[in-house]
Amino acid sequence: MSLRALHLARVADSLKTLAGFLEAGIEPVVVNTDPSIRYEFVPALEARIPVASNLYHEVKIPSPRLARYASLLPEIPMPWHRALVRRLAEVLDGSGPVDFVFAHWGATVIPEIRLLLAAGRRAPPVILNMETFPTAWRRGARERLEVSALRGVARSLRGAIVTNPEMREYLRGILGELPWMEIHPRPFYYPRSFAPEDDRAGPAAPEERGIVFLGQADFSDSLNDVREELRALAQAGLAVHCVRMDGLAHENIRFFPAFGGEKMTSGETASLLRRFRACLVTYRLPSGQAVPIRFRTSYPSRLLIALAAGVPILLPRGKFPAMERLVLEHGIGHAYDSPEDAFRFVESSACDAVRAQALRKRSEFLFDAESFRGFCARVIHPASIPNRAG
Repeated sequence: MSLRALHLARVADSLKTLAGFLEAGIEPVVVNTDPSIRYEFVPALEARIPVASNLYHEVKIPSPRLARYASLLPEIPMPWHRALVRRLAEVLDGSGPVDFVFAHWGATVIPEIRLLLAAGRRAPPVILNMETFPTAWRRGARERLEVSALRGVARSLRGAIVTNPEMREYLRGILGELPWMEIHPRPFYYPRSFAPEDDRAGPAAPEERGIVFLGQADFSDSLNDVREELRALAQAGLAVHCVRMDGLAHENIRFFPAFGGEKMTSGETASLLRRFRACLVTYRLPSGQAVPIRFRTSYPSRLLIALAAGVPILLPRGKFPAMERLVLEHGIGHAYDSPEDAFRFVESSACDAVRAQALRKRSEFLFDAESFRGFCARVIHPASIPNRAG
């Protein structure tokens, strides 16, 4: 059975999903929800996938980025709303029938889900990929707004939510019972094309001392600004490898060139990770606050790509409960109490044993194309779902 999916996502965030669709034989109809960048084709994939619509660039809107987030506000009619609804309906009519909608990343697609529901037609089943929710990285008004917006659309949907066990329990707590939505507690892992080209049976000795970090500081005081943590690890004696960041300098910090999406989809990034003792997965948490929901429940991309590579995960203890539970439950990493504790682990024989375990476990954290097709078929034909409770 051939399947077609309407894919709602920022194109830059959708490479993993679209590569998985190709492996599963699912034809995507891509709607780019990024108000900042237009695309003609999806970059960094071998297959040439056209972008059916750059939605917010095709309707006259004063500030597309502001317009998207204003769409989260309840019961406030926006002057451009009808034009966006009409445009999305035109895309659906022009693309031909689709079997389901795959919406990437929770609240960041709720505006488009609302447009879909407002189009005045019976929408196909919607699969929400909730690997990160809410997207707000601080406690406060935006976090509450995203939760309210999700509640507002969830009961109008039929389909499924793809997530992890912690997110499943959180969503059940805020949404209650959703009889027409299956909650599937298995994340959308990275496809096999993202895994290392070299798939030896045993872990090779790392070519470099120390650890690797994949993120970078996009601007000061953001969730990605972990320069203080990287500097503290370097001062404890760890060799830290990362892309160049302004204001980050230490004799133990080494830089490598930033790379684009094509190195992710070819497996080169995962092969790079294999060169190091462990991969650091961390974010900057706001000081003086309880851990935001986002960090208590999410499996971010920098974790998932390290799992696909089969390298040990290093993360600070107590900051990221969902990630920490996964890592410790499977014996594929270490949660450190201090920079000195991180240094001791990385330099120890215990790290060698964890490297072997991470490689053995790698196949459990790769996208399973056959299983995903079967899951989509159950969502499209809900009568065949034996237990919708998840």
